[in-house]
Amino acid sequence: MNHFSMKLQRLFLTLALCVAGVAVSASVFAFAQSGGEDPIVYLPVIAGPPDNVGGGTLDNGGTVIGPDGVGIGAFTDTLDAPIMVTISRTIAPPTALPSQAQMLGEFYEISAGEDVYVVTESPFILAFPVPPGAGTDHLALAMLTSGDHVNDAEPGVQAWTMLEGVFDPDQNLFLTTIAGLHNEGNPLVLVTHPDVDSPPNAAAASAGVGVPRRGQFDLFNVKCQHFIAANACTETIESDVETTLELIYLRIQQDLGFFEPRLRYLDETLHYNPNSLSSLGYTVYVHPDDYGYCANLGGYYSPHTGELVLCMDPATGLDPNYIFILIHEYFHATEFAYYPVLDDYLNGAAEDWIIEGMATAAEKSAAYDDQMVRSDVDSWLKLHKVDVSLMFGSATNLPEPDLDPYFAQDFWVFYGLNNGLGLGYLQDVLVVGAKTEDVVNVLGDGDYLDAYWDWAKNQVMEKAINFDGVLQSPCFVEEQVVEEFEIFELQWTDNLYHQLTVGPLSTAVVKLTFSDVHDFAFGWVYGHVQDQLPDAEMALKYKFYEDGENGCEAVPDGPRTWPEGEGVAPGKTYYVVISNTDYDAAYDYTITFELAFPD
Repeated sequence: MNHFSMKLQRLFLTLALCVAGVAVSASVFAFAQSGGEDPIVYLPVIAGPPDNVGGGTLDNGGTVIGPDGVGIGAFTDTLDAPIMVTISRTIAPPTALPSQAQMLGEFYEISAGEDVYVVTESPFILAFPVPPGAGTDHLALAMLTSGDHVNDAEPGVQAWTMLEGVFDPDQNLFLTTIAGLHNEGNPLVLVTHPDVDSPPNAAAASAGVGVPRRGQFDLFNVKCQHFIAANACTETIESDVETTLELIYLRIQQDLGFFEPRLRYLDETLHYNPNSLSSLGYTVYVHPDDYGYCANLGGYYSPHTGELVLCMDPATGLDPNYIFILIHEYFHATEFAYYPVLDDYLNGAAEDWIIEGMATAAEKSAAYDDQMVRSDVDSWLKLHKVDVSLMFGSATNLPEPDLDPYFAQDFWVFYGLNNGLGLGYLQDVLVVGAKTEDVVNVLGDGDYLDAYWDWAKNQVMEKAINFDGVLQSPCFVEEQVVEEFEIFELQWTDNLYHQLTVGPLSTAVVKLTFSDVHDFAFGWVYGHVQDQLPDAEMALKYKFYEDGENGCEAVPDGPRTWPEGEGVAPGKTYYVVISNTDYDAAYDYTITFELAFPD
């Protein structure tokens, strides 16, 4: 059933959060906490240091104050362990602020002793004093981020993110939240921007329940930002994106049981009594398709901030391509909701063929019950070449080397279809992590991934699973999935062996030609380097094919005999497909034949 055509159902989303409060002056701030009916308890007020650098240890329920009263606090269950935090003034970075942003005051950096990401339900709270006389209706915290920390963005590219929040009139502070800190720090500056609102922190004054602007049970809160032309991005577009995301959520989270996504959400009030935030819903952004990271991108997701951005030309409307982009980026937010995946990401161990391949496979599969479907959005997605390792990405001479992790959807879709599984099976990997060894532990035997071999021979020759006709002509070699054929021109006089190296989770496709007619032929492949055995033989999977033969899928894997009377001949083309199912070692293999001339 296609869930994008189902009737939208209203969800009641209650996110249990942490107790927190605020009590601050223009240069100092601290958090207050309460539980149940207990009275509000204020933490000691800490004076901010007058110099350019401040910091200290941040623990649950505590604060660290830096220069000029800029501060950071944690809820009562934000951190697994205390962290060191540094707050410092810094110079303006070379990347200019967005044209509509007006800076208020100095630039700052907030850094941690190591990269720390926390759950979005219990984020860090940032507090920035507002200069006297500044307008307070459209305050935001502009943060410069790098594409190195943004999925689908170009590494090294930098862009400004607007963190919206609330204005606390009692303490003259702008308050917002963030779900991660980096060791290298991120430049931050308080700005005004017409695309963001900073309503008064009503609950800070009343110590009561704030009234969310959009209603307590709205699931998504979509905001257009950075569109220069008036009304270029309309409330209708925002509403359409919200509705689409609700349907995606219903399918992936409700129907399939994936974790709640790691998405930024905001509250109209940051208050300390009662003990929860009244969520406005998950916050998602629509940006122009030429702004910031959106240049050459359809959308992106940041595990750091929990931001999901759709890069859109509003004149197009929410066409199917934009819907697939929303699914892709939402699935990223789902992937990073699994702590082992997030931990792998922070440790630099998460692998793109898993992260991007799964998200691409989800684009169409999310709409189907118990069936994986290959995405072909805008026809930019090519078949994954088997002689390019799933793990290591592209060879340098491919025209678009950064896209191979997306093309790895072929493996995920094939595995689901080959085993009668829908999108939900990907959870089995995510709960373990986002490393190849995790995939091998879950889908293989802990050492080798035989499922990779099943995929490779299907991709090259057999095509029993053809991705709705994308793979054509079973038993004829699929040239578009091979970057470069190995050539073995077998000559009886001096060339009976062919040696080659096959990398981890990679496949060699060897084209065989014979210089003579042979009445009998017996071919096999073996590991030939002594210090690689027996691992080379355990990892080896191979199969011989005659191009265009009927029933090639029924030919057994391994050695092949062309019996007397059938033989091999120069006028025919043969292939041997050789896969290395090991994920952490390359091996050297030899192809050889025993041959007999006709009588």
